[in-house]
Amino acid sequence: MIPQTQSRVGKRGRCFNACLASILELPETEVPDFDVPRPGERGIDYDGNIERWLAKRGLRYRRVPTTVTPVGYHTIEGKSPRGGQHAIVGFNGKPVHDPHPQDGTGRGLVSVSHYGVLLPIDRAHAKDAVVTRLPKAGEPIKLPNGKRATVKKVTAAIDLFGDKEYHVLTTTGEVVPVTLKEIS
Repeated sequence: MIPQTQSRVGKRGRCFNACLASILELPETEVPDFDVPRPGERGIDYDGNIERWLAKRGLRYRRVPTTVTPVGYHTIEGKSPRGGQHAIVGFNGKPVHDPHPQDGTGRGLVSVSHYGVLLPIDRAHAKDAVVTRLPKAGEPIKLPNGKRATVKKVTAAIDLFGDKEYHVLTTTGEVVPVTLKEIS
């Protein structure tokens, strides 16, 4: 991670862009504005613009609930001390870099809404742990590596495409994405 400072602040600030640049070790100017319409399109597809840009790099962005602590570098998103939405860089759930310029208007976040992780495209849709019903706390679960663990907690979130995704936190601290398979 190479810290980058956002080149624009305010309502159309580039904090998220600077976070991606920092994590991907790119100059902030190499991350495009995502809040502009694509040529020939009406309206702005912010999430789609992010996905298309990341896909060229073999990556996908996924929102993760704050009940699950991501591993490695990620974004932490929420409300800034200046009142608007803001993104900073985190590592293992802890803030490590705020891309906002040091201008005395406040640093970090006053509240966190979610984490944002970058995943390889080939892993983003992997069927990690496939279950026919969601396990309950205390029940065993078979992990993708074939080992067994005990469920501590199950969380649910809505991913970038509006699909419900589940994560199981095990008693050993592992976070396992879960695919709920319909029984036919």
